[in-house]
Amino acid sequence: GRAVGTIKCGLCVVPPKEVWGQIQQVREQHDRYHSLWMPHINLKYPVLLTQPQVDLLPLLLAEALRNSPPFNVSLDSFGTFQHPLSTMLWARPSQGQFELRHLHFVLSQVFPFARDYAEGREMEGVDEYEPHLCLGQWSTIQEAEAFQ
Repeated sequence: GRAVGTIKCGLCVVPPKEVWGQIQQVREQHDRYHSLWMPHINLKYPVLLTQPQVDLLPLLLAEALRNSPPFNVSLDSFGTFQHPLSTMLWARPSQGQFELRHLHFVLSQVFPFARDYAEGREMEGVDEYEPHLCLGQWSTIQEAEAFQ
């Protein structure tokens, strides 16, 4: 569990709403979390912060990312993560891959106590940060790959 008085936060990249249409069509059918989370690419999750830390987050992020210029992300291929009970299909960024990895690195320096979601979980083939946007969960890898 988390410490009393902490808030579970996620630091992520959210695509502009005007491109959500196709993503949400797939997620509404296949992602059990589509109504809880907007489409996003996690950079750090979970990050456990106190309310005073949350209040300072905009300033902290602005300072940490001051040398990171804006960039575009294109999602144009797919990948899968094998979980114990399902397979996640996700969209892979081609353009923006390096920049997302750089942001993850910078945020890892700012929040060294934040564990990456995949740490300590059974996820085949994941040994480093893999930028991705979840499209949903399928029963088997064959079903997920057929959907692509």
